Amino acid sequence: MTTSSLARARRQRRRRRLAIVLSLVVVLGAIALGVRYRTERRQTVEYLTLADEVSRAEASIAESLRGMFSGLGGLDRSHILDLVERMRADSAALQRRVARAEVTPAAAALHGFLGVATTSWRDGLAALDDTVVEAMDAADDIDTTELIRDAAVDLAVGDAAYARFLATVPTLQGDFDPPSYPEVAFVSGVDTDIQLLIDRLVIAPDLEERRDVAVTVNTNPEPTGSVGSALVMPFSDLLDITAVVSNVGNVDADEVVVEVSLSGEAVEPFTEQRIIPSLTPGGAETVEVLSIPLQPETLYTLTISASIPNDDATDDNVWEVVFATNPA
Repeated sequence: MTTSSLARARRQRRRRRLAIVLSLVVVLGAIALGVRYRTERRQTVEYLTLADEVSRAEASIAESLRGMFSGLGGLDRSHILDLVERMRADSAALQRRVARAEVTPAAAALHGFLGVATTSWRDGLAALDDTVVEAMDAADDIDTTELIRDAAVDLAVGDAAYARFLATVPTLQGDFDPPSYPEVAFVSGVDTDIQLLIDRLVIAPDLEERRDVAVTVNTNPEPTGSVGSALVMPFSDLLDITAVVSNVGNVDADEVVVEVSLSGEAVEPFTEQRIIPSLTPGGAETVEVLSIPLQPETLYTLTISASIPNDDATDDNVWEVVFATNPA
């Protein structure tokens, strides 16, 4: 084989190797593009599903908020505070879900509007949670109207951003079938008269902070009759007392002092004190004082009281009875 023939053969082998390499590059590129397309499509579908879940949850929160304002007259203070705090926490969790989501180029515009909406709703509910107590207590040194107005502005910004999100869904590029997203309106398109909301919070019954504990008592033995103004107690060597202390206010009652006092003619007085660490609104706790010694044919005065600082209604704090024991 001549030198020129060998050179041509080498060139042909190099061309064949180059063609094989180029073919592999094309094939691998096509595979990579296919994998990337499938990955982005899957991520986009996942984002659209997440957006549907978040939107429906936000719609539920918005409905709860509107229901709260329309039904203030039938809600007590603790219920309103719990409801607003729960709405704030739920909305913050939804905002975090959107912020942490994987976003593809196809979903970028949708994500922008949904991100603004969920962030504004979160901020508006946080502001409302921070100011609703001041509004209910009508604090003179705080402009609650302006504070709640600021919260309503944040909520309205969220409503507007979500409306843009809905308007952008039909423009989504690609072979996607997005869910049917719900309407979400915290304040837009509903009664947003801020002064009306303030008035409802201030004048609605049972919204102003109220501290009040009450006590009821049972004894063993129980009275069997009365003589004049004194009850008659069958004779027993010992008296058992069961007192039920209830928080009938609308804020927690802390450090409730329960005092039991028994005094009588020519007998040594008996006193005992108990402390209930805390009672939630509507809560109750039983206090038992057992085996208090009694004497026959003696006139006694039994007093049980429950007290907290700044109690707003002290007429139900004390239970007192005068009784006489029968002969042995």
